[in-house]
Amino acid sequence: MGGSFASGKEEALYLGGFSSGGTSSQTTDVGYVPLPGLITVDFADKKFRNISAAGYSTYSTSAWGGMHYIPMLGPNGVYIMIGGDTPPPWSYTYGDSKRKMDNITVYEPVTRQWFHQTTIGDEIPTPREHFCIVGMGEKASGSFEIFIYAGYDGIGRPPSPKYDELWVLTLPAFHYQKADYTSTHGRHGHTCSVIGSRYIFTYGGGEMLKNNFWGEVGRPDPVFNRGIGIFDMSKMTWVEEFDPDAAPYVRPNSFNDWYAAK
Repeated sequence: MGGSFASGKEEALYLGGFSSGGTSSQTTDVGYVPLPGLITVDFADKKFRNISAAGYSTYSTSAWGGMHYIPMLGPNGVYIMIGGDTPPPWSYTYGDSKRKMDNITVYEPVTRQWFHQTTIGDEIPTPREHFCIVGMGEKASGSFEIFIYAGYDGIGRPPSPKYDELWVLTLPAFHYQKADYTSTHGRHGHTCSVIGSRYIFTYGGGEMLKNNFWGEVGRPDPVFNRGIGIFDMSKMTWVEEFDPDAAPYVRPNSFNDWYAAK
């Protein structure tokens, strides 16, 4: 559990994660045990492989970060990894090894090489975990935008800072921008999906408002109707309704302006 994962053109990846008493009887009495390495699933031969992730972090570990497949970069696409923790393999404590959000790891699946790219922007998101991540590309411009929503700082239990923020990272420039809206309720452990031509659906998770770590899970959502939030990626704003006939995704104007000025 707790690893980063994404599905690409020819294979799916699962990076890191950890074992605990809830996932394996062999780790019942030792708490969380980080699991190094990268697991791949080949869509052609249906085989699982465990390969090195030494190019990702010092200990080849990863927990509670985000991963996304970018089909528009490289002959077979690339995978990017953002945020989360990179704990030592002998123990795991929330927030002790947070990964900065200004350094993005790129994995090239054909050569099995790892690269590290520094981001730019007027603001850079602070380190976080338990966020959700989706992406969308625009053929006309050749850019691909990664949308990162919410999460928390990963240090201990409540009242650890939780985030009601939506950040967008545009590729290939690796430039961050933050969606302009008033934050109300942070959340963590939620899920995001792209639906239709331009919308993010986000649902689930908790708010970390109580002394119980998962105290808000299962309670009525104070922000989103029926617990579902809808975000228009083109307009960079939350909306009340899903429009099945909406125009296809286009890169937000704020990014068009930024690219035009370069």
